[in-house]
Amino acid sequence: MIITLSSVTDLGSRKKVNQDAMCALQKDTKIFRSAMGVICDGVGGCEHSEIASNFAVRAFSEWYNCFYPDIADITDEDEFCSQLYEKWFGIFDSVNSFITAFANANDTRLGSTFTCVMVRGNYYYILHIGDTRAYSISSEIKQLTVDHTVTQREVEKGMITPEEAQNDDRRHTLTKCLGLKDHIRPAFYTGSIENDTKFLICSDGFRDKLSEDELADILGREKAFKKDRLSKALKKIVKNGRAAGETDNVSAVVIQVSEER
Repeated sequence: MIITLSSVTDLGSRKKVNQDAMCALQKDTKIFRSAMGVICDGVGGCEHSEIASNFAVRAFSEWYNCFYPDIADITDEDEFCSQLYEKWFGIFDSVNSFITAFANANDTRLGSTFTCVMVRGNYYYILHIGDTRAYSISSEIKQLTVDHTVTQREVEKGMITPEEAQNDDRRHTLTKCLGLKDHIRPAFYTGSIENDTKFLICSDGFRDKLSEDELADILGREKAFKKDRLSKALKKIVKNGRAAGETDNVSAVVIQVSEER
C-alpha cells in the first residue's frame, strides 16, 4: 500500500484571520502503514475560534505522533477499532473541556468543527462533528460524514429535500461543535478501503461553491496522483471556488491510498 498526502489552506479574500487548522501525518509501524488528516474550522461569529481549532488539531497530532504506536499493530480489527474510539473520544472530550473552560474564564465564545480521518491497512476511521466533511473518491464520490447543521436536521425530518438543502440559508448553522456545551458526543465511522481511493477532508469554504462531481473530476476518479499533482489539483479547486465567489477560509487534506506497483 502506498499512501500519498497533500494539503492546502487559504486565508480568503475577506478574512483577517484563518480560523481553519489542519494536519496531515503519516507513520509506518512494524505491521501497518497509516496516515491521519484533521480539519477544524473555527466557528464564525465567535471571538478567537482559531484557538479552538488549533488546540484540537495539536491535541490529535500529538496523540498520533506519540501515543498511536501503542495500539498501531493490534491485528484484531474489532479490538483495534474499540481501542481507537476510546482513545479518540477521550482526547475529544478533553479538548472540548479545555475550550469551554477557556471561554468561561475569558467571558467569550469560541468553537470549532472537527473532522479526523485515519487510514490503517484496509480500513478507514473517522471522528466528526460540525460541517467540515470527509469524502471518499474512487469510481464515485461519497460523502462519508453527516453535517451537524439545522439544514441537515430539516432534511432528516423530511421538512426539506436534499436538493433544497443545497441552497438553504441555514446550511452552515451548526447544531453540534466543539465548545458548544460541556459534554458532546462526536460521530464515529469506519469502513473498508477500495484500491486507488482518495479521502478528502475539507472545510465548508473548500467545497461550498463547487459540486461534488467537480471535486471528484479535478482530484481524479480512480487515478493515483503523485504528490505534486495532488497539490496542483487542490490549488485548482481553491482557485475555482474563489472564481465562483467563495470568500471564506478554505482548507483541505487528501489521503490517497493506492496499491504498490
